[in-house]
Amino acid sequence: MDWTMYNDAYLQLKEESRVEDALPQVKAAKRESLIKKWGPNYDDQQIEYLENLHEGIIGSVGVISPM
Repeated sequence: MDWTMYNDAYLQLKEESRVEDALPQVKAAKRESLIKKWGPNYDDQQIEYLENLHEGIIGSVGVISPM
């Protein structure tokens, strides 16, 4: 069995920090966690943007204990 194709796909996802997105159960758990944090009024793209924006702001201003 040749794992080259799978390894290449994994390395690409890892480079893009999206390994979790390729695993349906992990992705669903992450989505559920974000819905609990931000509410159900956002689609997948919006909730990811909101979370990334929040993390970026927290990281840039040095907040020690965010929400």
